[in-house]
Amino acid sequence: MGANTHYAAKNKGFALLFLLLGVIVMIVGYYLVINPKPSSDSLQAQEQEPEKYPWVEKNRIKQETEDIRKPEPEQPQIEKTTIYEALLKKDNDERGFVLIKVDPTGLVEVRWAGSYMTAKPRMEFQVISSSATGNIDPSKIYEDEVDIDYEKLYIITKGRFSILETNYENGKIRKTSGLLYLTGWLDKKQQIKGYVSITSDKNNVKVFDYIAEKTNIISLPKNVSFKDIIKMGLGN
Repeated sequence: MGANTHYAAKNKGFALLFLLLGVIVMIVGYYLVINPKPSSDSLQAQEQEPEKYPWVEKNRIKQETEDIRKPEPEQPQIEKTTIYEALLKKDNDERGFVLIKVDPTGLVEVRWAGSYMTAKPRMEFQVISSSATGNIDPSKIYEDEVDIDYEKLYIITKGRFSILETNYENGKIRKTSGLLYLTGWLDKKQQIKGYVSITSDKNNVKVFDYIAEKTNIISLPKNVSFKDIIKMGLGN
């Protein structure tokens, strides 16, 4: 009887061990397969580069005009509505065209337009619609590896985009949409340097950079097409 009891207890112990191992495997499988975490765009990495992943600082986007602070005396002053234009780039390859409207109230509006190609895979991307709104934020101070600059004025916006994708390798055409963010720094030379980030899930993100200059455009179109850009004499 003693031996049988010993073997029964031993078998029961093995059963519990295998059950525990099975639960562990299921948990690990869930996080690796069903709910994978992004490798390069983890939350920690995003928080270290908030200008490329602006949703980690979404509190900087104000809902009411009266909540937008005026620029500090050393920062660029916005005396009249100004519209800036720039080519978006990814590793020196063009990714369309952006217009940025900065208003004396501190409100900022953005339009992204144009079309571009990629070589591998060979695809064409045509921006169907895009719009983003936001504001200036004088409380954010520019800082890089070398220096701190109190004379630059931060811009942050959020909106949506829609793109028509044509894959010439398999003949498929599809429409994609997601979130559009633009951030940037306005300096006293009246240039804005920053990023446009597009994403559908805040994990897989495409980030484009730009340097925007002032234009003579008086008003910002409700939406901008590639033909509109040509008519305005921009995007050359």
